Parts: sequence; structure tokens; C-alpha cells
Amino acid sequence: MTKTRAATCTVVWAGTQAFWLIEAYKLEFLGQNVFVALWMRGLLYVIGNCWIIVQVMDAYEAKEADGSGINERSTTCVEKRSL
Repeated sequence: MTKTRAATCTVVWAGTQAFWLIEAYKLEFLGQNVFVALWMRGLLYVIGNCWIIVQVMDAYEAKEADGSGINERSTTCVEKRSL
């Protein structure tokens, strides 16, 4: 994962956390009726976290035990053998 992508993921995570926490603060400490806004911020939070998971999975590179990358030939578990 590049530093730019990691920084973007961090900003998205912190931003969605902040948006959700602002509404939660209004509900818990100020007693305001913000249930719909909190629900919408919750959806934004889930979408942001799903995007981050996709970015991490996209940046992941599987390695074999010897340290070499996995290619198409080595991904099959069972090779066909003639009897």
C-alpha cells in the first residue's frame, strides 16, 4: 500500500468517526432528537469502513512460504496426474 493510499484511508476513517461522534454527542449530552441524522451518519461510517477494507485487500499481496509471489501455476492445490 502506498503512503498516499494509507493516508487517504486514515483520513476517511477519522472523518467518518468524527461525523458519527458529533451526532452521538448531540444525542447523549445535549439531548437533541438526532436519530435520523445519527442513522445516516452510521450508514456513512459503515460505507467508509467497507471502502477501507477494500483498499487494504486490494493492496495485499499473497506470498508463498519461500517469499516468492504466487502466480497462476502455483495456485492450484492438486495437479492433474495421468494414471
